Amino acid sequence: MTGRTKKTRAALAAVSGALLIASGTVATATEAGAVQPGANVSARIAATAAASSYHEIVNLAYHQCVEAPRGALNVRLRLAECNGLSAAQKWAFVAAPAASTYYLVNQAGGYCMEVNDGTANPGETVDEYFCNGTASEQWVQSFRTVNGIVYQQFTHSGTSLCLDTVSGPGSQLMQWNCDAGNDAQTWLVR
Repeated sequence: MTGRTKKTRAALAAVSGALLIASGTVATATEAGAVQPGANVSARIAATAAASSYHEIVNLAYHQCVEAPRGALNVRLRLAECNGLSAAQKWAFVAAPAASTYYLVNQAGGYCMEVNDGTANPGETVDEYFCNGTASEQWVQSFRTVNGIVYQQFTHSGTSLCLDTVSGPGSQLMQWNCDAGNDAQTWLVR
C-alpha cells in the first residue's frame, strides 16, 4: 500500500468517525464509539472532542451561555452573554460508556466539565478539569420540551444532581436537586 493510499484511508476513517460523532442535534459518538475507561482515556476524549463539532449550551431561565473563563484549568464555570464566537463558550459532547452519558469538553482549554472535587453536596460548584474518564466528569442527558422546543437537562452521573445556576450573567454553575420544571436546570444546545 502506498503512502498516499494510507493517507487517503486515514482521512476516510477520520471523516467516518466525524460522521458518527455528528449524528443527531448534538455532536456525539454512538455508544459503540464511546470512550471506554482505561489507559490513555484523556487522549481518547481529547481526540474525539477535536473531531466533534462544538455547541453553545444556553440556559432557558437566563438566556446565557455556559462559559469557562479563559478556558483555564480548574476555573469555575459561569453564565455569560452568548457571543457565538468564543471557544470558552463552545462544548463538545463525547459519549461515555453509559447510555445517554457524556463528557462535556470545552473547546478553549480542552478540559471536561466536572463537579468540583466530585462531591455530592447540593450547591457544589461546577468547574473544568483534565479529562480523566471519572464519574465526576460524566453527565446524563435527558430531554424536556417547552413550547415546541427540545431542551436538555444534565444530571451528574456521580451525584444524580442537576446542572443548575442561580441568576444571570456571571453566575457560577452548580449542581442542585433535580426539578424537571426548573428553567434554571434547562439548557438549549445549539
